[in-house]
Amino acid sequence: MKPSNSYLAVVVLAAIAIGTPSQAIDFKKFAKDSLKEAVGVPAQTPPPEENKPQPAQPAEPEPVAQNDRLALPPTIAGIHKAKGGFSVSLPAQWVVSSDEATTFTATFSGEIGVAMTLILNDFGANFPVAASLKANSDTAKKELAAGKLIRYRDLTLGKAKGTLRVEKAPADSGDPQRYTFQGFAGSTSINIVASSRGKTFNKNQAHFDTLIRSLKF
Repeated sequence: MKPSNSYLAVVVLAAIAIGTPSQAIDFKKFAKDSLKEAVGVPAQTPPPEENKPQPAQPAEPEPVAQNDRLALPPTIAGIHKAKGGFSVSLPAQWVVSSDEATTFTATFSGEIGVAMTLILNDFGANFPVAASLKANSDTAKKELAAGKLIRYRDLTLGKAKGTLRVEKAPADSGDPQRYTFQGFAGSTSINIVASSRGKTFNKNQAHFDTLIRSLKF
């Protein structure tokens, strides 16, 4: 019995599809690759390097700003009531060297050149205190961004409000470095400058911080 023409056609097509043994199709691989293509994943394409999971890297410690470490709070020797209408806590070895109605100065007997001076000035009831306080705070923020300050903070001292600034260390460690406060108590402006040489500022700024934060108006 001769095979029909349709049977011969099927055999020929199968031979073409299968080919020689060396060209045989891996149907498992063919099905797997077809499935990948069907869902939009290129067959046999390795994942790009940047998409591979990367091992976790240890977090780098945040840089510590120069001269931004406070020493231990100093011992308070006493509270002084100044003629300017405020009180201040004096750390040990600090003495009042000047006390007037509008100016006050305290100095540290343990080191030459370490002092705090406070100046008061009444601008009158019509002075725009709120606008001045905001401008002062905005200026401090710009100075910090420009690298002129280590830090700044808006601060309330009793009835007084203002901005505390800590200058960056001077290029010459023998030059002064300042710890300042500018603000208002009512219409009276308050300007405070505490300073020491840059090379001893780290240990002295705890004294400055205690002096300024202890002020009560």
